[in-house]
Amino acid sequence: MVSKMKNRLFNFTNTYETSKYKDFSVIECADISGTDMYLDDEAHKKISLLIKDSSPSSPASGIHLIDSGNYHYMSRVFTELIDEPYELIFFDNHTDMKPAMFDMLSCGSWAGEVLEKDENLRRMVVIGPPQKSIDELPGEILGNPKLSFMSREKCEKIRDLGDFIKRETTDTVPLYLSIDKDVLSKSEVDTNWDQGSMSLDTLAFAIDEICKGRKLIGADICGLMPLSAENFSKDTNSIMQCKYSLYESDAALIEVLKKYV
Repeated sequence: MVSKMKNRLFNFTNTYETSKYKDFSVIECADISGTDMYLDDEAHKKISLLIKDSSPSSPASGIHLIDSGNYHYMSRVFTELIDEPYELIFFDNHTDMKPAMFDMLSCGSWAGEVLEKDENLRRMVVIGPPQKSIDELPGEILGNPKLSFMSREKCEKIRDLGDFIKRETTDTVPLYLSIDKDVLSKSEVDTNWDQGSMSLDTLAFAIDEICKGRKLIGADICGLMPLSAENFSKDTNSIMQCKYSLYESDAALIEVLKKYV
């Protein structure tokens, strides 16, 4: 049985020092096959059951730590368990709206699947991808009236970010929030994907601006550097030069989110 606790840590790569996350129940996923970057049907069923067992009455609620960006598809697993109209806002250096390969949910296609298939979704706001990546999306995605983007380039001024949040987000439905730390500058924290230019302070400010006065259903955080990542051992010096460690960056974001969820 999984410990019943609202905040959950999903251990896919054995990278988290779980003892540092005292307010989180640990859900072991490392031995579930079919999960790295792509989620096959059998693994999807197993993880959904673990989520439901850990919080039967409100499976998407709480703060969820979901390992590296390879597992960002977990946001889709959580949002499909939301049984009311909602708005999805996510921070990411990527659009995560690529076509699905092999008909499987992936870290690069999950947001597109939410946009296309989730009947409860009322609005999706994406903050952080470079404008070039946004421009490369198909017209049927860019023309979707539910969707709004703020590019990495437009996030550089914190005032512009605040104005965008007030203009483009809604408070008429509850909110689900997803944070991929690859939206942050590499000088702030190191992830296993190419990264944006946002500071952790700016990200924390944006979360506050988004969540004030809102019902926050739940939130997830990904973007750690797995111990197994090839570049972890090759680039140890740059990791040590980051302003924040994995735990420090998580702790800062958790502190903001705890006020709302």
